[in-house]
Amino acid sequence: MTDLPKMALSVRQPWAWAILHAGKRLENRSQAAIDHGMKNGLICLHAAKGMTREEYESGRDFINAAINRTNYPDLEVPKPCDLVRGAIIGTMNVVGVAKSAEDVDHNPWFTGPRALILREVDAIEPIGSVGALGYFAWSHSGESDAPKPWMTAWPSEAKRQTKSNFEAEEKQRRYAEALRLQKVTPE
Repeated sequence: MTDLPKMALSVRQPWAWAILHAGKRLENRSQAAIDHGMKNGLICLHAAKGMTREEYESGRDFINAAINRTNYPDLEVPKPCDLVRGAIIGTMNVVGVAKSAEDVDHNPWFTGPRALILREVDAIEPIGSVGALGYFAWSHSGESDAPKPWMTAWPSEAKRQTKSNFEAEEKQRRYAEALRLQKVTPE
């Protein structure tokens, strides 16, 4: 695409990836953000530079649960080092605003309080660009952001720390500590 829209919206990863590749056609925003100039029309999708480990993990888990497995049976969120950040990565047409889950038939991507409704989403080759809050006039500014050390060290089969296995491990630690304090050895 050679004639890109001048305005863009910055979305943190892995949510920007989900818009392009996982059927996420809602972008949740506050009412104040929408009132601050978010209008219908074709805009660029900017992948924000920032992404913490916690944001990646919670986003990955939510996305993997929300993906329509009929349309995307084997789709998995990429490793953090494989997600482009700090760049224009696509275009999308904002066609309206959902004010409630009912407005979008309880779509799992709606977390509110409002959501931009997206259509005609297309990926492009990343173009390095600095982001901003809300809609912003973007310009080319070098390369996209390099992965942070934690992103490149991410294990290929990362252990998911679920609440249940965290609680089981915590219970084991407390039990072992209680035994140590009582100077009791298990049989």
